[in-house]
Amino acid sequence: MPFKSFLNQAMNPYPKDKKATVLFSLRFLFLILLEGLGVLIWLMLEPSEPQSRFFLLYSLERWGLVLANLGFIFFILFLLWGIKEKTRWFDSCLDHVKKEKYVGILLFFLIALFFLTIGLITSLQGKFPAYYLELRPLLFLAVMSIAQLLFFYLIETRHILAEMIRTYFPVNEEIQIYPINSKRILIILAGISFIYLFFQIQVYLNIREAAHLGDTTSYLEGASFSLNDPAFFRERRPWGIALAYKVLGRSLAAIDFAQVFVSTLAWLSLACFFSRSLREGWAKVVSFLVILGFSFHPVVQVWNHSALSESFTISFTILILAFLIAIMQEWQKGKFIALLFLFVFWMSVHEVNLYIGLLVAIAFLVFGAFKKDSRFLWVFSVLIGIVFVVNYQLSSAYALPRWGLPLAEVVTKRILPNEEFLNFFAEEGMPLNPALMALSGEWANSRNYVVVNNPDLKPFSEWLFADGKRVYTKFLLTHPLYAITAPLEDIEPSLASSFEEMVPKYTPALPNPINEFFYPIRFFWLCFWTSLVIVFFTFTRNFRGNNKTFWVVFIFWLISTPYLYLTWHGDAHSVVRHVVIANIQFHLGIWLVLLINLNGVGKQKKRN
Repeated sequence: MPFKSFLNQAMNPYPKDKKATVLFSLRFLFLILLEGLGVLIWLMLEPSEPQSRFFLLYSLERWGLVLANLGFIFFILFLLWGIKEKTRWFDSCLDHVKKEKYVGILLFFLIALFFLTIGLITSLQGKFPAYYLELRPLLFLAVMSIAQLLFFYLIETRHILAEMIRTYFPVNEEIQIYPINSKRILIILAGISFIYLFFQIQVYLNIREAAHLGDTTSYLEGASFSLNDPAFFRERRPWGIALAYKVLGRSLAAIDFAQVFVSTLAWLSLACFFSRSLREGWAKVVSFLVILGFSFHPVVQVWNHSALSESFTISFTILILAFLIAIMQEWQKGKFIALLFLFVFWMSVHEVNLYIGLLVAIAFLVFGAFKKDSRFLWVFSVLIGIVFVVNYQLSSAYALPRWGLPLAEVVTKRILPNEEFLNFFAEEGMPLNPALMALSGEWANSRNYVVVNNPDLKPFSEWLFADGKRVYTKFLLTHPLYAITAPLEDIEPSLASSFEEMVPKYTPALPNPINEFFYPIRFFWLCFWTSLVIVFFTFTRNFRGNNKTFWVVFIFWLISTPYLYLTWHGDAHSVVRHVVIANIQFHLGIWLVLLINLNGVGKQKKRN
């Protein structure tokens, strides 16, 4: 066959170690050539409008596109000829593009070119649809060619890239794990786990069906859309929780079982992985008792039996903490991949997780900058950034953006009743009228969502969607005293609420004194200030050390503060419920810091 003969003739002059690359290059160029011919046929199949024809059946613009496409085809033919006839030139090109100092630059250029082309297509499609329709064939060819070239280059340089990644992102060769050396300790830990499972099953059998609460309807409605329907990803609720409930058939019984199962798995994983950082057997036993005992408190358990997003949010937060501790103890590719999926889902089940994810990304960037063997965390930072952009765009695509109603609640409950705040918003363009002022101190979703359904409030809702976020952000920045102190007024209910009355059938598995021990409510302030002293002492003790479990736990605890502030300022409705993740992070973080302080990580060993 002529094609096969051409390939053989073109490859013969090249060294044996480059024949495969040359063959790959030729086939790649032939594929691009066929695509170019296909686009040319596409351009020629449909004649231009009669009034715009310049020559034969096509307009001047169409002839320009045809000539541009022909130029591209001749360029590909020139490259094919060059590979066959100018072997020294192509051999030199292969040597250069595979040099380590050029690989990163070329990859960056190709990726940037790909996204620029995608951006051009998006902007033309959205703002200049007529031009987009004209240029669509060539734009399609450009995207396909760049994507295929990028794929081809990644395959050809995979070994160089792998070596570069290993050099720049070295994994931790240290193992910070203390195995269980006593059969007696292993039996005790197994017994604790068995008792934990027994109590979890007992609580589940007493309820068996997740409670249908106020927001449950909207979660189940979101799960009712088809996966082929764009509304599934753009509805009022994040797509992650909608997907989970859809997989579970929107059944309250299935939701209850799944949430209990994932929660049980998460807390057992944390107990197992955290205990590996402790040297002494007795400390491992104490860590199991504390972690699993804490997980039985109503502040954790009630959400497992409620059809809301809190249960999966808590469980995946704990799973992420557990796997981060595990991967810091010993590098394992499987756990790294699992963490990537955990982060994606975690940021897609609860709205505020998007913004907390950005704080986590920054923490990872800083941690990787100071510890070279933790630079792999930067991969999570990039992933979090991508997930944030995608989910934020989805949340804003709904007819009523997900942030719209919570922001309206803030305005009606906190801004309208305060004359100083009201004047600030009015000066920034917020339209005032009697209908809006009548909502002062009320909920924006009252009276059948009056804030979006009342025609008299249309100027306000239009302003809210267009400028509300900008003005509110400016308000917080220009009123730092309010921004800092206002959430502190609710610090006790935010960090000392049990929620056990939310689910009628729920009965705590442990007696009240034990629950009070793990999660102080009556002696909240005493424990609050004592815990801050413990954290400060542990921080000064471990600041210059290499105890990575401590740093993971410390960052986990530290993020509870911005979590609380973001949630409080982001919504005025059901604040205590919405800050429950920060609540759990704060108390659990204190317990984990205390456990590290009691035992800590001792002598480390190297991989064989």
